[in-house]
Amino acid sequence: MPFAVVIHGSDPDLALLHHDSLAEADQSSGEFDGALVFDSPKVVIGRGEGCDVRIPHRSVSQRHVSLRARGAEFVLVDEGSTNGTRHLGLKLPPAVPKRLGKRELFRLGAIWIEIVETTAAPTRNVRDRSKEQALALVLSELSEAGEDGRPLLVVEEGPDAGLSMPLEQTLVIGRSQEADFILADPDISRRHVEITVRGENLVVKDLGSKSGTFLDDRPLTGNETVWRAGQKLTLGASVLSFSYPAAEALRERERAPDEKLAASELDYRVPATPAPQAPVASLEAEQEAEVDGFEEPAEPVRQRYRGATWSITDFAVALLALGVFSLSAVGYLVLLR
Repeated sequence: MPFAVVIHGSDPDLALLHHDSLAEADQSSGEFDGALVFDSPKVVIGRGEGCDVRIPHRSVSQRHVSLRARGAEFVLVDEGSTNGTRHLGLKLPPAVPKRLGKRELFRLGAIWIEIVETTAAPTRNVRDRSKEQALALVLSELSEAGEDGRPLLVVEEGPDAGLSMPLEQTLVIGRSQEADFILADPDISRRHVEITVRGENLVVKDLGSKSGTFLDDRPLTGNETVWRAGQKLTLGASVLSFSYPAAEALRERERAPDEKLAASELDYRVPATPAPQAPVASLEAEQEAEVDGFEEPAEPVRQRYRGATWSITDFAVALLALGVFSLSAVGYLVLLR
């Protein structure tokens, strides 16, 4: 049975919120946004480049945990991580398999992940998707810190030297007003070249330009070619390069040593769902619940909350009291005479 790995981030409240939203969602399709779906006997989760699921946070070890098939079920094994793996607030012993249920929430260092049994098809090119996901996480963190981690195209030589353009996903460079990055170089075609973000690199494709496109003096065709950081792209008289801060930050994090967290940063227990309490059916039951070990007759308890409703016994007692009072009054008047 395939399973999905969902990364919830480091905020415990948001992680639990996402966990609850997944539990409440219609899961008939078995698909989850942002999940990587696997159907293989072993999956490694960690910060290292060689992991199947890459989590770019220094509290996560290079190889933090592994998912392994054991017969018809799957188990999770901590690979001797620095900050440990926790389930429901309890630390899993290293190298000791933890059997997985249909839906499990774990904390790897400071990062929350969820492992869910699913019927969805396994993710295609899962290693590439995992790298893209890791870059997206780094981009988000850099953005929250006020930094722009997107790829940045820079014109180093030519009439437009000094111009730059951040790249979201795909853009076209050319002289036309319809181009995304417009250059005044007369040797450039109206739609000269198309550039797309692909993992930690860019992909470039010549769009049938008249003067051609060259990558480090190698002519390009209409096929996609990987453009790596440090290589020069030549269009007409213009020479371009690019930087990719998020990719650089990801490589730095993958090479960095583990960040040891303090015990107080790791001490977080998933709040248990309180058991539903049976409602008190009536005021009588509430009164009886307050008296522990003492059985009070039911009739006085009912009378206490019946307000002005009288029984036959109540009327008899009232009439007898009225008769006694009347006889007493008559006797008092006789004495006064």
